[in-house]
Amino acid sequence: MEEISVDEIRKRADELIEEWKDNRRVKGLGPGVELTTIVIASAALPFIYHILGIIHHAWDIRRHAKNARAVREKDVMKMVKLWIEESIDRILQFSPDKIDREKCRRDMEETVEALSKVVNPENLSSVTPILSNKLYKVFTMYYDVKNDPLDYRALIEFIVEKELASLSGLGLGKK
Repeated sequence: MEEISVDEIRKRADELIEEWKDNRRVKGLGPGVELTTIVIASAALPFIYHILGIIHHAWDIRRHAKNARAVREKDVMKMVKLWIEESIDRILQFSPDKIDREKCRRDMEETVEALSKVVNPENLSSVTPILSNKLYKVFTMYYDVKNDPLDYRALIEFIVEKELASLSGLGLGKK
């Protein structure tokens, strides 16, 4: 799977948020409200991207394992766990003060495990509500959005819809 740089993720975050604002899906942001909420959303996007990436990576490994019948399930999960560690390292580049490594690892492993069992990767649209709800729950553990005027649940759902539509075997978030 192709690596995505920090700058690429930030750029994609900005593009998605601009598109979302253009679609008038931002609620409660009047002309007097500073766009600090947009900055917070940008900082949180890598977390969402990497969970999507881990799930995609797990499906990819499983698909190859099924075809070759050579890789056992425990080997698949071992590879996914190694990839989770790499992802956490990359997430820490964005918000080192907000993320607890052990908790982040557990959240990611639980998310991957739950979604890989119930979702058919051939029909990624079926994952949107499940993944959106799970990501929102995990997201609010790391980011305090109680008094924030931005509708993060809708933003996360929008991001998931857009990014699942663009997932392919070549990488994450490529059109």
